[in-house]
Order: sequence, then C-alpha cells, then structure tokens
Amino acid sequence: MKNKNRIIKLTNKILEFRKNRNWEKYHSPKNMAISFYCEIAELAEHFQYGDDKYFKIKKYDERVSDELIDVLWWTLLISHEYEIDLNKTKIYKRKNFYPRKSLLKIFGSIGKISLELINSSDKIKIKYIVKNKPSLIKELRTIFNEVILFAEFLNIDIEKEFFRKLKKNKKKYPSNKKGAFLLSVFSGKLTI
Repeated sequence: MKNKNRIIKLTNKILEFRKNRNWEKYHSPKNMAISFYCEIAELAEHFQYGDDKYFKIKKYDERVSDELIDVLWWTLLISHEYEIDLNKTKIYKRKNFYPRKSLLKIFGSIGKISLELINSSDKIKIKYIVKNKPSLIKELRTIFNEVILFAEFLNIDIEKEFFRKLKKNKKKYPSNKKGAFLLSVFSGKLTI
C-alpha cells in the first residue's frame, strides 16, 4: 500500500460505489464516526479470545479480511472527506505484532477524533478541519498504519481483498433503484 496511486485507486472505487447508491447523504460526520466504530468492533470480535500463539498461527479467514477491509474503507473515506493524504503515512514496523494491542490503538485513535466528528455537522466541517486537522491527520494515519500491519501479520493482500470485498458489497448492495430505496427506508429509521 505504499504506492500513492493505489490509495487513490481504492478511494476512487469507494467514492464510485457510494455515488452509484446515492449514499453520500447518509455520510454525515456523525454517521461516519459511528460506522467506523462498528467496523472496528466487528474486527475486534475475531481477536476477543485466545492467546498470542493462536493469533500467530491463525490462517487466512475471509471474515477477518472482510472486517479489516471495512476498517480500511472507512479510513480512506474519512481521509478523503477531510482532505487528508494517507500517502505520507510512515508505516512503523514492529518486531512483535499483537492484534489486541493494535486494536486498542485503533480504538484510541477513533475515540480521539469521533467526539469532534459526532458533535460536528456538515455546516461546520470546514471549521473542524481548520481547527483540528493536525490531530485528525495523526489519528487517521495511526489507524492506517495499524491496518497495514494487520494485513501483513495475517498475510492479507490488501488490494486483492479490497476488490473481492467490493464485488461482494456490489451484490449485497445493488445500485439499482430497488436497492437504493430499501437502504433509504432502512437508513431513515436509523438516522440520528
């Protein structure tokens, strides 16, 4: 994921997917922060129990890969929305990688930015960017770093898995009017 073009390519695919379903209207700062938390929690479920030896020998699991890609998805989308360049992220390698410790770092980072996102609105988004962008950049880059380390630890090819998950999501959330209508009705009940 070091290649700048890869990050742009994946982000553009997310934006295209969202546009084809008319979901942008649902991606308020509050909704994005909540969705981000949900995806991180779903990834954490897979590492809730067990010891470090178990995690070191764990083989590829599509469900874990799906959740990791979902976390990447929201990282890229929020970075795009707040004009944060993830290409400048320095990936800090660690001799020993511990999934649960990494998840706590991710939760800590989203916690630091989410209160501001949840308390903001689209109208004050620009104010938030100007006032808090350095901390937002730091936390999103931390999350991006942890996603990359997770992928390496689990031997997941991020780009390959991203496109597999995108294909799966296209089937799950069709871009036709019926699919968009169902999401609209469902989301209308959940919008805060």
